[in-house]
Amino acid sequence: MCNKKTTSSGSFDITFHTEKDYSLFGKQYARCYANVEGHAAFNKPVPQGTKGYTVSFSADCGCDTLLGRFNTGYEKTFGDSTKSLILPTRELIFADGATPPAKKPSAYDISLVACNTTNQTLFKRTAALPHLSQMAAASPATAVNATAIDSQMNYANTDVDPTLSQAVANTTLFAQAAARSVLKSNGVDLSNADYLRTKQWYDEVIAQMLDLGFEAHSASGGNVNKSSHSGEINLKDIVTDIVSAYIAGPELTAFENLANLLTKDPDDTAVGNFLDFWWSAASSHTKNSSVAWGPITSDQGSASVTCVYMNIDVAFTDWRSLFVSFHSENVEIASSAITLNLDMEVYAGRKTDILTALGDNIAKHIKHQKLDFGS
Repeated sequence: MCNKKTTSSGSFDITFHTEKDYSLFGKQYARCYANVEGHAAFNKPVPQGTKGYTVSFSADCGCDTLLGRFNTGYEKTFGDSTKSLILPTRELIFADGATPPAKKPSAYDISLVACNTTNQTLFKRTAALPHLSQMAAASPATAVNATAIDSQMNYANTDVDPTLSQAVANTTLFAQAAARSVLKSNGVDLSNADYLRTKQWYDEVIAQMLDLGFEAHSASGGNVNKSSHSGEINLKDIVTDIVSAYIAGPELTAFENLANLLTKDPDDTAVGNFLDFWWSAASSHTKNSSVAWGPITSDQGSASVTCVYMNIDVAFTDWRSLFVSFHSENVEIASSAITLNLDMEVYAGRKTDILTALGDNIAKHIKHQKLDFGS
């Protein structure tokens, strides 16, 4: 069902490809409305052009999700076996600037005319716990299954079902690509990495996750926190301190192990290739480096991750130099955190359409690797 933290109102145009489908919808639109999942209200369709209508709506979900629900309701009512989109047609922009070809319904074209969306998010920051718990110290993680989504590195204990990590990765990739599209439509220059330091960027990523029907909120109180450092810069300690404001216990131990791994040059070729893949997106801009880390946990078949995002105004040559101490007059770090709780039953209803929208960009932007820290 639509996420109750999001409400919207607006209108969309629907243009049919045949006179038959146009006429049928005009006569039986009430049946179609009744088959739309969730709580939504539609006005009588207003004829537009030769084979089109304008439909006004209000709903307890985002505009894009509402269009998806309408597509499904139409299929239930009239049948459209060649169209299986739950998510609507929309532009996605990936970190490398690529955009996949749009997928359109077979019976009609549909597009938003107006959209007003309200997101009610929950802000909850985890208390800072810079010291390891006794449990974490007694049972340190010796390995994790890591997933790189561009410059974001999620990691999970080896006993966590890998399908949860993949679901989180797919959702994150889609939400970020959709968020870039929205920012671009609002005039934001995506070629300038400064957008990754803005509250607008993080708010839009959260909005896209909510619009998909998942629970998401800012773990950093809705803020982008900025800090300046000078003198002898030990980024490993600085970054660990930032991360420890949001995660603790075994998850923090695993992050420290990841940080230690980055200070080395692993002999394992597969690990080196994985880190190169991750860093290729982290260092894609010439004036700064964007990185993120987030532990994935599971609870009764659902996945949860709090990811800490950082934009560092230093262009490091590669991941091996990230945590090497250096001297600087000033290094600025912008950080924010997002918590995503992924209900796998809800994801099952979105999976096919998310995968269809992402296409071969999944292989281009997502990579998995087991990282062994030793005993």
